Amino acid sequence: MESALGDGVSMIAEFVPKLVLFLVILIIGIIVAKVISKALNALLEKVG
Repeated sequence: MESALGDGVSMIAEFVPKLVLFLVILIIGIIVAKVISKALNALLEKVG
């Protein structure tokens, strides 16, 4: 029972940093996409 509990805690301890990294990369990607979108919209407005 204790080894199963230890294995579960170990799996969670390995998973959480990966989840946090995924969320950080996702948020950065969304921010970059919004910045590029605004820049392209401004450029297209100037072009006509």
